[in-house]
Amino acid sequence: MKINPTNIGKKIEEFYLNKNFDGIGNLKGIRIVEYRDNQRDYQNKFGCVTWIFSGDKNKVEKFTSNPLAPPGYKEVYSPKKGDLVTYYLPAKLDKYFMDVYPPQPTHSGIYVGGNKIHSKFRESHVYEHPLEAIPPSYGTEVKFFRKKIFSTLFEFLHPKRHKENLNQDLAKNKDKFIDWSFKGK
Repeated sequence: MKINPTNIGKKIEEFYLNKNFDGIGNLKGIRIVEYRDNQRDYQNKFGCVTWIFSGDKNKVEKFTSNPLAPPGYKEVYSPKKGDLVTYYLPAKLDKYFMDVYPPQPTHSGIYVGGNKIHSKFRESHVYEHPLEAIPPSYGTEVKFFRKKIFSTLFEFLHPKRHKENLNQDLAKNKDKFIDWSFKGK
């Protein structure tokens, strides 16, 4: 989903750069939902992803290992309360070398409904804000991800059947999958 930069987003960026975290919460349509010790969060590198996963280092590492397709999550196009929201800088083409750089994830939050999210701008407080009210430097692309609860539960309860179903799906749809593995000599 594409979003357009907003004046409020520019103000957020200005306030953030000046470390006026309380001021961000006074902007129209934004409210502070959790006050944070900004200096401690800065020292501990406690940013948006760490906040989402409550400081669980294993979950943070798992998420950041592939933020374009987080393990255990599936991309959705109609967000529901509790879905993960991730912002990206768009993909880039280096015309000189003809390289394509994938979208770069910059920020994450939790969708709370009504086109609003809860998120934390690095060491700032946690805010509720409109989906499009983010610093322009965070990008113009947004993706939503939902935890794969049923799949995980099914895999846990029926591991053999889960593997058989995966193999059947792969066999039926093998023409739809691309093998990205390197098969050099």
